[in-house]
Amino acid sequence: MIARPRPLSTLLAVAALPCGALLAGGSAAAQATGDLSVHLDGWSSNRRADSGEGKVNAEVWAGARIPLDPALALEGEGWIASNPRGDGTANADLRRGYIEGRISGVTLKVGRQIMVWGRADRINPTDALSARDHQRLVFDEDENRLGQFAVSVAVPLAGGSLSGIWQPEFRPSKLPQGQSIPNLAPQGSQGSAAVRYERFGSGLDFALTLSRGPDHTPWLTSARVNGLPATGLLYPRMTMLGADFATTRGAFGIRFEAARYWHDRTALAGVTDRTPRFAAVAGIDCSLPGQWLVIAQAVLRTGKSHAATPTAISVRNALIHGAWKSTVTGATLAVRKAFAADRGQVEATGAWLSGGGSFAQLRASLAVTDHVRIHALGERYFGNAESYFGRLQANNAVMLGIRAGF
Repeated sequence: MIARPRPLSTLLAVAALPCGALLAGGSAAAQATGDLSVHLDGWSSNRRADSGEGKVNAEVWAGARIPLDPALALEGEGWIASNPRGDGTANADLRRGYIEGRISGVTLKVGRQIMVWGRADRINPTDALSARDHQRLVFDEDENRLGQFAVSVAVPLAGGSLSGIWQPEFRPSKLPQGQSIPNLAPQGSQGSAAVRYERFGSGLDFALTLSRGPDHTPWLTSARVNGLPATGLLYPRMTMLGADFATTRGAFGIRFEAARYWHDRTALAGVTDRTPRFAAVAGIDCSLPGQWLVIAQAVLRTGKSHAATPTAISVRNALIHGAWKSTVTGATLAVRKAFAADRGQVEATGAWLSGGGSFAQLRASLAVTDHVRIHALGERYFGNAESYFGRLQANNAVMLGIRAGF
């Protein structure tokens, strides 16, 4: 069984972040930076597909960077919340907490980190080492990322950076549904490893990545709990080879991201009749007069058949992992309007997948003062109840919140 986070120990670690600046002493304390913000949000529903009742969630976020000397620093970020999943349970999490050293251009980080990969908008095929809690009630989807303990080394090379990453901690992603399903241990070693080369500048930003580790998105499988049949969550090992790039041509930004996947077929025998094989996102964005931004993307996913007889679980797994047929196409469109001096912003986003339904979201924010903002969100899923988006119609929600100290 995979151990669950311990909220008390996490809370103590989070609380220690701003205090660390006071204990660092000397010139290091004078250079320390930190931030603190408070969120209060009201939701019409949760993101567990099991309740239409209203939810209220209060959160406190804290972060700090504490230089110990010119080549060494501590950095961390965490939150504590009264009702982060809308199930009436308080929780806390240390998203980032690591020590960073820099020597002769080499950067070493040891501790809990968040690996963010990919240059496509929202859909990132190469984001293989990242985990998310899709049940979290968040305005910005990046706030549902889960940090994991890792050792990472980045070395300057050929005008870019070559990184090696070892991630012994495994924290699985949470599906956007409220089933009480036991976690089963990942197949083989829980550790993940990756090599990544990334380069910025010269008119083209690009990265090449190779990773190997447990799939953070769970697979449903048959299990037994206390001697009774049940559904468990399986995390088979997966290899990912990916690439992404972004460039600018006049008023247009161009981005592309693609990944090839290899899942351990032995672990998935009888669990699914199809696994993801390849995914790609190609996009273009354009800034228009009046602080308008338009981002359009095309999506392609292919799946590999395992010639198995479909079962209820195998069909569900293929759906969750975006491989319900051999070729899936789709598109996303985001239109963003910002207002003078960054006092407010409105963004409308839509997504469609062939045979998978569609999704629409509207987000808005308004600065009341320099340190207080009001946020509003509405999102809706469309499609057949057995489609990728349609199965989440119980998660349709509206939200209104206020944030101070951002």
